[in-house]
Amino acid sequence: SCLNSITNFSNQSISAPTNTISSWNWNFGDGSSNSILQNPPHTYTAAGTYTVKLVVSSAFCKDSVSLPVVVNIKPTASFTPSPLSGCPSLSVNFSNGSTNATSYLWNFGVIPTATSNATNPSNVFTNSGSLSITNLTAGVYTFTVTDDNLCQTSISQLVTEPSAITVSPSSTPASCNLNNGSVSV
Repeated sequence: SCLNSITNFSNQSISAPTNTISSWNWNFGDGSSNSILQNPPHTYTAAGTYTVKLVVSSAFCKDSVSLPVVVNIKPTASFTPSPLSGCPSLSVNFSNGSTNATSYLWNFGVIPTATSNATNPSNVFTNSGSLSITNLTAGVYTFTVTDDNLCQTSISQLVTEPSAITVSPSSTPASCNLNNGSVSV
């Protein structure tokens, strides 16, 4: 289980056809309220090992089982790009500052989708015009990190297209030594 993520518990109790289970009581071991759902979700807010107890009841019987649940800290995603601007084709190195991660997935938001699993990747951005990390092609740039327990954290940045530039043509009468004309832009 991962810290601050929903953990779905699944009742695996078996009863005789003539003595069906009629109630469930889950104690998650963390001081939170019990659940009477058959298959409840639960979110742990502190890392550690908890003893989860399930008590099932039927019209004639009651039974319980207790099992440990280990709640792991999620990794933290962090990176620094360099350089922050330049001309196409701009090669940007991404320095990974993540903690508690063992695998990485970088999505650079370009089409076709450019991804990398490297710890410290680089990507060449080929937009036309001047490039900067704050002026990339429109899209979602995502960095996902995963630890050995399959806990994941992602950070994303949405980059939108800038507003179009509007140019209004105009003309100005021109006169030069009796040669009249106009200038248009």
